Amino acid sequence: SSTELTLELRPFILMDTIKVVASARPREMQQFAERRQAGIGYSLQGDEIRKASNLESVFRQFPSLLVGPRVTTTPTLINGSPLPFSGEASDMRFPGSFAVYMSRGAMLGSYCLANLFIDGIQAVWDQIGSYKPEDIGAIEVYSRQSQVPVRFQKVSSGCGVVLVWTKLLR
Repeated sequence: SSTELTLELRPFILMDTIKVVASARPREMQQFAERRQAGIGYSLQGDEIRKASNLESVFRQFPSLLVGPRVTTTPTLINGSPLPFSGEASDMRFPGSFAVYMSRGAMLGSYCLANLFIDGIQAVWDQIGSYKPEDIGAIEVYSRQSQVPVRFQKVSSGCGVVLVWTKLLR
């Protein structure tokens, strides 16, 4: 026994080729490149970071920053410079951790603890000690509140911002 099958072929519409364009660099790194090109704030990237022996020495390269041990209280000021070794309790839970202090600008001799963001997420300075220079893709420093990119402004702080971008974003 045989069965007869009848097929009707209809024309189909061929669409134009669809191109999908994706950037190899995440949006955050594109924005970093735009801010760097515009000359806003200070920044380091690539070999400028990798050649350092540790992250603390990387931060010492930035003008207007003071780098010292992370202290649990506001650092004592001697001749306008913070002196975290003056008996204040250094946070020993995170050995090797440090913090970055910025001048408050108009108030000479007054320093504040810089706001830190790692890969766009607000962080605390104790976290930075777990990174090595080779883990970091770029660092941005905005010592004046007026220069801080809007996304990272903290109205209540009044201090500048440090943005750290790890190589995980590449």
